[in-house]
Amino acid sequence: MKRDLELIAVSGANFLRETLTSRLFYFFAVFSLLMAYFSYVMGIMAVDEERRIFMDFGLAAGELAVFSFMLFISSLAVNREMETKTVYLVLARPLPRSIYVYGKLFGLILSCAFLTFGVYAVHLSVMLLNGYRPDSLYFMSVFSTFLKVSLASAFALAASLATTSSFSGMLISLMAWIFGHFSWEIKYMAEKAPKIQKAIILMFMNAMPNFQILNFRDFANIGNSSQGLLYFVCYFCFLSVVSAFIFSRKEF
Repeated sequence: MKRDLELIAVSGANFLRETLTSRLFYFFAVFSLLMAYFSYVMGIMAVDEERRIFMDFGLAAGELAVFSFMLFISSLAVNREMETKTVYLVLARPLPRSIYVYGKLFGLILSCAFLTFGVYAVHLSVMLLNGYRPDSLYFMSVFSTFLKVSLASAFALAASLATTSSFSGMLISLMAWIFGHFSWEIKYMAEKAPKIQKAIILMFMNAMPNFQILNFRDFANIGNSSQGLLYFVCYFCFLSVVSAFIFSRKEF
């Protein structure tokens, strides 16, 4: 057990190192700086609502930037190594396939945490330089972004393994990201549909990740936030097991 945890930690650290040295990361860094600048410009244009617009636009732009980058690297995390045959070198060692997948997932969490911290550190610095003090809702939104993108990354990894195509995994994950932000609205509309259509829609939406439940900024009490954390842990563990199972059934 201890050795398995060590292997997961080492694999996750290596994945983080690869992420930070990739060319895509530098593009992400430039894009994040541009988003921080645009949020500042949008705030100036708002005049009376400068602080609110600057904060809200920065939060939304940061979430979009982190999600876009994580969508790419999570969809390519395993399939790229399978295509380049690098996975043979890794599995040639006494490394269980499930540990290999769990290490990738841990690396995705580390990468998401690092990127989220980096993006919002820049945004927060610009806010403080302009005399705007963030409230508790700001930090709750940042934490929500980390949870949502981590969950989306795990979903993208599972989707790319299931479809054996990184591009298909990206498309499916992008759809899940969109639908997951309108889960409650879609389920409400499904209640008015005929029985068969209602059953299909509800089954589909229950299988998709519900990102609305992770929007802690919209919740007024701690109970709902705890429910969101529990949902994240359960769904992330489910995706981890599914990814490990799919990879264990692959033939090389």
